[in-house]
Amino acid sequence: MNLLEIIDLSHTLSDNISVFPGDEIPVIKTIANLKKDKYREIKMALSSHHGTHVDCPYHMIPEGFSTATERLTCFYGKGMVIDCRAFQHSSSIHPDYLQTYHNQIAETDFILINTGMDRFWGKKEYTESFPVLTDKSVEYLCRFAIKGIGIDTLSIDTINSKNFNNHIRFLSKNIIIIENLKGLEKIYGKNFYFACFPLKIEDGDGSPVRACALLYQ
Repeated sequence: MNLLEIIDLSHTLSDNISVFPGDEIPVIKTIANLKKDKYREIKMALSSHHGTHVDCPYHMIPEGFSTATERLTCFYGKGMVIDCRAFQHSSSIHPDYLQTYHNQIAETDFILINTGMDRFWGKKEYTESFPVLTDKSVEYLCRFAIKGIGIDTLSIDTINSKNFNNHIRFLSKNIIIIENLKGLEKIYGKNFYFACFPLKIEDGDGSPVRACALLYQ
């Protein structure tokens, strides 16, 4: 493999990021500085689902694997992008559209859905509504031997979901979920490997990640 470039697909963590409605915002506080202490250090109070992050099966499946128990290969593999920017806000993404990518999906590990919603990151619009896969779309994607599904929105379910059907159906198949991705238009139609390694947290249901695409030819 001839590595061409590494593309960052992660939002920067700060105390003014978009969070799920009702969740606490991150606390990122300076506890040491160069002038007083001769070194820099910050203290962070984060949710396992702040910023660009991965959901492991343990998030919702009783016996699912956590961030600390699964092999690292679960978080790395061949990726592809599905362009869903034509679907706006509360639109539903139907399987007949996804089927146009059937051959590519059959040969990939990670499906990344580009809705274009990342342009609203940090704004009110990001947490109001966004495109979501229908039940039949989730059923269709679960037929493939994929490792993960990623999206540039706050959740793989609707903002007001009570039963989290999409989460549960993917996670029950050991398909990890990566949320709050960004910049997917940069890698559409390109050959790349996707990486989203989590922190190794005991009983970690999820973790912020530095998601990236490794472009190759």
